Amino acid sequence: MESRVRKSITNAQVNLLFYIILLVATFFSRKIFIDSLGNEFVGLTSTLQNILGLFNLAELGISSAIAFSLYKPLFDKNHERITELISIFGYLYQRIGYIITGIGIIVAVFLPFIFKKSILDLGIIYFAYFSYLIISLFTYFFNYKQTLLAADQKEYYVTIYYQSANIIKICVQIGLLLQYKNPYIWLLIELIFGIIYCFILNSRVKKVYPWLQSTIKQGKESLPNYPEIPKYIKQIFVHKLASVALLNTSSIFIYSFSSLSLVTYFMNYNLIILKVDALITQLLNSTSAGVGNLVAEGNRTKIKKVFEELLAIRYFIAILLSLCIYFCINQFISIWLGSEYLLSNNIIILIITAFYLKQTGEIVDQFLRAHGLFYDIWAPLTEASINILVSIIGGLLWGLEGVLWGPIISMLVIVHFWKPYFLYSKGLNISVLKYWKIIIIYTSILFTTFFIYNYMNFNIIIPQIEGSNNLLNFILYCVVTVLSLSILLIGEMMLFSSGIRSFLYRIYKTIRK
Repeated sequence: MESRVRKSITNAQVNLLFYIILLVATFFSRKIFIDSLGNEFVGLTSTLQNILGLFNLAELGISSAIAFSLYKPLFDKNHERITELISIFGYLYQRIGYIITGIGIIVAVFLPFIFKKSILDLGIIYFAYFSYLIISLFTYFFNYKQTLLAADQKEYYVTIYYQSANIIKICVQIGLLLQYKNPYIWLLIELIFGIIYCFILNSRVKKVYPWLQSTIKQGKESLPNYPEIPKYIKQIFVHKLASVALLNTSSIFIYSFSSLSLVTYFMNYNLIILKVDALITQLLNSTSAGVGNLVAEGNRTKIKKVFEELLAIRYFIAILLSLCIYFCINQFISIWLGSEYLLSNNIIILIITAFYLKQTGEIVDQFLRAHGLFYDIWAPLTEASINILVSIIGGLLWGLEGVLWGPIISMLVIVHFWKPYFLYSKGLNISVLKYWKIIIIYTSILFTTFFIYNYMNFNIIIPQIEGSNNLLNFILYCVVTVLSLSILLIGEMMLFSSGIRSFLYRIYKTIRK
């Protein structure tokens, strides 16, 4: 188990380092991109990426099915079976790549109708669309082997190469943009670096796994020997519906009920949320392969203990970062882009609520995947339907605020009520009442921490730190906010959560070794 923890720590350390570097580069570059290219163009790129994200439905959950199937042979070091599975992955992804190519061409015909309200030239819309489409297709035709790195707890390789390419790309885009202010050049750099990244990562996979000699032909021939893979794919495909609906429809609905400019305003906030989300992902999703490996080992007592530990740390981080975002985000937007880009407090609360619900539901999802529990196909269909229905009705009635209620209500019903019951009854085989007792404690900690700090903020902290729109004072305010909330949370969690105490003790033992 300790080797799993050590690998998770290594992944987290590498991910965190690149996260910090990319975070600075991203916020600095977005200001330049908006000033140089305009709200309309930046809104266009966000909307196009979400439209193309919908194409990933064609992926059918193949990567998740293959990753789950890889845990056991990786635990057993069965190279022959691993090679067959990666070959099957390549064969299936090639077929999906052809399908996405066809869908992409068909959708391209309708771009003039989709963006009829846009003031942008149709040529730039098409160039942006096909640039992002080609980058996406390279993943299906050339870059599928990276799934093996993730399943083998070596995702830090993916992070190093992907984020390095991202950082260099942003620097090149900024340099050329400051000189030429040409959106075509900006998109061309996006395309070139997307292609370069695929080839570099493939080269790394060959060095890490020199014995891996997978071929598309072998995948086609081996697929009938693995009847469980099509079964998992069919089940996971439906789960992908909910995921795509949650991640890729918001900006499309916002554009439908408003404009590309409002999409940019929303995406400015959403960019911050996505970067914080990425931070948690970098720190904690590095445990995914370790959880899969743990479940493959089959020690029930250890599985339950690790679940409670990871649940505790996930809630601790989600509560801390959600409250930090709430108290700091508007001041950051004012300094970063200007007060004209601010959204209302109600919208901010809805954005943060969706973020919090997503983060706190991740651990249950992680253990469901590790157990191969995908057959509740009615659940993601219901989640997607609720999300889309509420977003449309809410958008018609209340605009942006109404759209944001869609993912919140759908996650409450399915992610936070159904999925814990499903995991506890079919995976952990214990009463779900234990889970609800833990969640009541964490929810109480969330509200207690908020009210205590809110009182401190208005009565002690803000009066002492004047001029919050000044950058240095804002940094001081953020430091005080993070430290104060951390102290409050650590005290409460250590007092009421056995999971957090157990997790910290395990980390302490691992570091000492």
